[in-house]
Amino acid sequence: MKKAVGRRQAEKRAQEIVEQHHLAEPPLDVEALCRGEGIVVVRERLPPDTSAVLVRDPSGQRVIGLNQAHAANRQRFSLAHELGHALLHFPAEPPMTADAVVDRPLEVLFRDGIAGKGTNAIEIDANSFAAALLMPPEMVERLLRQIWDQNRSLSTDQAVADLAARFQVSEQAMRYRLINLGYLEPS
Repeated sequence: MKKAVGRRQAEKRAQEIVEQHHLAEPPLDVEALCRGEGIVVVRERLPPDTSAVLVRDPSGQRVIGLNQAHAANRQRFSLAHELGHALLHFPAEPPMTADAVVDRPLEVLFRDGIAGKGTNAIEIDANSFAAALLMPPEMVERLLRQIWDQNRSLSTDQAVADLAARFQVSEQAMRYRLINLGYLEPS
């Protein structure tokens, strides 16, 4: 099992990616970020309960497979989640040990129902990374202020929907992000 880095470190790494690539406006192009990190992205037919899979072959090459049957916003979050795993838990070049053998095993990590339950530490890392990458705090705050400034009578649900559309994430993901950033109270 890979070692968890913790929510704060995962979010910090996502922020570093945003800054490193000078990303200022949503939606962020997660697929381009993956390519920039040398990660291949493919869309495939996967079991319905599997959103994505991260594979690191013996040479260290990482490949993310996305479930092509899932909605575009779900694919974006799954891709960001797997990018988080790749950067936090599966570096491109696996560390060599004194007892390493020539034939390294194929490593596979599935994004399935377990990832969304919030009980596995490395899955929490990857979810935190994905949320911070797709919905960076500064961008969320700036656009939330713009939305409220344009229409102060806007309902919370409509503000969440507007932000979700702008960031190309689900309304559920945006609501959860706004709660974590302290803009909404949990219901």
